[in-house]
Amino acid sequence: MINLYSNIMSSWPASIVMSPKLSRLTPSIAQIWDYERISPASAVGSSLKSLQGAIGEYLERKHFFNEIVPASQKKIVDMMPESWAQAFIKVLKQTSAEDEDAIKRHNFNASHVVNMFTLEKAEIPTIFITLENVSVREDCRFYPFRDTCGCSCHVDFHQAVNGSLGELLERQALLIYWLTGVAKEEVRLTTSTANEYIGELIRNLRTEGSLTVLDITLPGAPGYVILSLYGTHKKGNSIQYGAGLSYSMNKEKAVEKSLIELWQSYICMHNFIIGDYEEEELIDRYQIHFMKCNKYETYRALLDSTTFHQHKVSTTPRYKTVVDYFRHLTPHLFLYCAREKTPTGMLWYTKALSPDLFMHMDNSSPVNLNNSLYTQGTGLAGRERVMVPFP
Repeated sequence: MINLYSNIMSSWPASIVMSPKLSRLTPSIAQIWDYERISPASAVGSSLKSLQGAIGEYLERKHFFNEIVPASQKKIVDMMPESWAQAFIKVLKQTSAEDEDAIKRHNFNASHVVNMFTLEKAEIPTIFITLENVSVREDCRFYPFRDTCGCSCHVDFHQAVNGSLGELLERQALLIYWLTGVAKEEVRLTTSTANEYIGELIRNLRTEGSLTVLDITLPGAPGYVILSLYGTHKKGNSIQYGAGLSYSMNKEKAVEKSLIELWQSYICMHNFIIGDYEEEELIDRYQIHFMKCNKYETYRALLDSTTFHQHKVSTTPRYKTVVDYFRHLTPHLFLYCAREKTPTGMLWYTKALSPDLFMHMDNSSPVNLNNSLYTQGTGLAGRERVMVPFP
């Protein structure tokens, strides 16, 4: 086990912990805590990959929680062209009790972005980007809840941008599946996989309970969005529900990444429970809700409400790139970008977002349910009032 501590004033995390493997073939997990300045970060993989992943997630959260400084204060109609402003105003009318005139009169903190289709520069309210409340406290009444949807951090700029686009796409697919119960197909799993520990994970999870892998890719979207679900009703098992989500252009890779993320959520919850922590110690609302969903009934409820719909190629064109797919949904796809110099190069922070897509994942809180993918009231009864059971 690696357990490192840093000074409270350091920009590095308070603690980095490498937990021991449960068996020779299961992947390693690294976890990071940071004096409650951000929610904990973690990653699973080989020993090196898990450390790299956890540090990358920590740096991403550190930036979006602590390092975004607004560039100016402006009315939303002065930040961007009128049609763009109207798209954001439509969002804010759904996420607040304010009317359109109040939204237009308000001076928002603003940050620079670029339209990914036209490459035009503009500003948008910082509240759509930052995860902290202090610098944007006057704006919070318009948009009270935010998360890391569409955020990415990487040493390579193109990898960071692709990471943001992929995460934005997979989170849209997850919410559509949760709200409607519609999936593309169930994926048949085999333990004879090129990645040895993936086969071991499948065997271990099936020994303890049930494992279901769903393709929830949106119609026409390139690549594959894969959701892995685990459930057990065995008495005495501390983990009765788990979930993992991933996107990749390659189906096998998407399945593997989804199972790894499922294992990550499983181990993190297991460590929390056996560490005798209290639920009140959690600060992330998704993690709090996920802990409350740790029961076999959550797994069964998801499967019992799932319907499958194969989209025909003749009626649903499949777009070649994620950008092309988003282009057919909206003219408004924006990229926030920041960089930081490191001893070996640059570190890039990016966030992709669109006012015509779900702006965050918590559908039980104020969010733009009316968008290019979904219309309020058209999904499963009661789902809009309940947060998606995903960490």
